[in-house]
Amino acid sequence: MHHAPALTLTLQPDRLWLGSLRAGGCIGWLTVLGWLAWHTAQAGLPGWPMWAAATLSAIPALWLLLQADPAAQCGTLAWQPAEALWRLQLASNGRTCAPRLGQIDCMVAGQAWLLLRHGGPDIPSAWIPVSRRAHAAQWHALRCAVFSPGSTRPTAPVPDE
Repeated sequence: MHHAPALTLTLQPDRLWLGSLRAGGCIGWLTVLGWLAWHTAQAGLPGWPMWAAATLSAIPALWLLLQADPAAQCGTLAWQPAEALWRLQLASNGRTCAPRLGQIDCMVAGQAWLLLRHGGPDIPSAWIPVSRRAHAAQWHALRCAVFSPGSTRPTAPVPDE
């Protein structure tokens, strides 16, 4: 089995990804506000159950807006073929966090864009959007490393019926 050569990629915030997260969060908030305004116009001020439902409905939109932090996408991603592990080191609040070793799952693969999920059995998942435009010089090497045998987690076999 051949592995792709070692690779170190400096991660940069992806504007399309951040814009999509912000748009999704804003649409969610506007939907909840529109729902409350419509209910107020139709039936008067909402009671506590409606406020509770609106608050619970707005939580996913708030989560999207919190994920749209450009600083959370800065760091390095390195492929180490000898260990068949990916090392992810992100920056947080201007400080570099401890590196995490894990595997990569390619969740979305396009010609000019990848959405990767870095994780492992003992570490939480980190979503990593990568575009060809931001990483043009290393794009081919990255795709080779992501799709090389042993670089992604093995999937469970499908049982025969």
